[in-house]
Amino acid sequence: MLMRDSSPQAGNIEVTVKDFGPIVEARVDLRPFTVFVGPSNTGKSFLAVLTYALHRHFGRSGRGYYPRTVVRRVNDIDLATFLEFVRDILVDTGRKSAVLPESMVDGLRRGLDDTAASLALEIQRCFGAGAPTELVRRGRKSATVHIHHRVTGSVEPISQVLTLADEEQTLKTTIPEELTVSLGDHERERAYYFLRVAELEPPNPLVRMRIWQFLAEQVLGSLLRSAHYLPADRTGVMHAHQFVVGALINSASMAGLRPTSSAATLSGVLADFIERLISIAPDHGSVTARGFGTTIEKSIMNGSIKLDSKEASDYPHFAFRPGGWKSDLPLARASSMISELAPVVLYLRHIVMRDDLLIVEEPESHLHPAMQVEFTRQLAKLVNAGVRVLVTTHSEWLLEALANIVQRPGRNAGEEEKSEPVSLEAPQVGIWLFQPSNDGATVKEIRPDESGLYPSGFDDVAVELHNDWAAIRSEEPIEP
Repeated sequence: MLMRDSSPQAGNIEVTVKDFGPIVEARVDLRPFTVFVGPSNTGKSFLAVLTYALHRHFGRSGRGYYPRTVVRRVNDIDLATFLEFVRDILVDTGRKSAVLPESMVDGLRRGLDDTAASLALEIQRCFGAGAPTELVRRGRKSATVHIHHRVTGSVEPISQVLTLADEEQTLKTTIPEELTVSLGDHERERAYYFLRVAELEPPNPLVRMRIWQFLAEQVLGSLLRSAHYLPADRTGVMHAHQFVVGALINSASMAGLRPTSSAATLSGVLADFIERLISIAPDHGSVTARGFGTTIEKSIMNGSIKLDSKEASDYPHFAFRPGGWKSDLPLARASSMISELAPVVLYLRHIVMRDDLLIVEEPESHLHPAMQVEFTRQLAKLVNAGVRVLVTTHSEWLLEALANIVQRPGRNAGEEEKSEPVSLEAPQVGIWLFQPSNDGATVKEIRPDESGLYPSGFDDVAVELHNDWAAIRSEEPIEP
């Protein structure tokens, strides 16, 4: 059921799906802090994984968004027309925006449309599906994924419609005829680069690819952000990752010497998660988010996560050192809360950067309600630092903590960051309620009620429990 008619805010991506997984229809505006809430088996993780797959395909976290079809289109770029456009940008240094030549826009549109098959395969990989059509809602012949993105300065949004069907997978990109490009220091630096490289003899063969990347940035916007997915049951993965790595290494060393295993394959989301854990380098840190990992260790875990890379195996070992201890405790013997938060700390310390998207399934898992509230505050602070966050949850404590964060007045402009509680502006937060229906799940945005809380239905459970308690008490015999 569609609940909103407005276009997404500049910088946000709006995703509309129809007959996708268990979802009948949904329209979600992905904001800096996005929350999917609702009963189990209503499509929260489906939409979260889809969001991750879109970023994997188009963004820096994927295997590159240059499929062979795009490479062929790159060769069609009219280099002379583009360089003329670049020179115009550099001549008029006072210009704040410019309209891309029509031939550039048309080539970009065709290039994006040619990525339909590779996009469908990436979605299939992330879900661990045998075919893209396995993700179509039962009883339907096709599913559609509609992506809206509004570029600053353009009235009409840019849209892409992906259709998953038995016959073929198609992608149709719609770009405004006059696509306006914002001009800042970054764009002018790129313009100087294009001119320098184009003047080389012979011309650098990568120049056309770089031009295509420049054009794609104007259309894809925040879809170019790197995305990181922390799946549910992180505790189990942290406990088993050494076994999984050992099995993978053993399988690789025996390739061709024994029959292929019939064991089930991992979903792309889980495989990426394990791969990231294995590839973490102790000496590599995230400039943006590293401090947040330390804050979580201090405020919630009362200890620190230790990372050690063994030369023999060349993959990291993780341990936990409780506060005041001088030795480490293997994660397998630490509490489930520690194992659940360990990958969050590791990602923030070594991987997540500003402008990235961090997706966390069930952040409340294995956390006491007080720690759920504190973790929500830390995620909100992360958003204020420039990292976008998407969570799927069943936690009333998370929603109430977020409601307070939105209602709390923000700091005055220029005021230094102190120890006061975090705040977010209402437009930065989007809460989406997933609900079961007769033929599938529906999705709607929920806004704060008159008390400032998000009406997610948790109160109905509390009222039912209270009424049940009252009925039981009223039936008790009166003692003489």
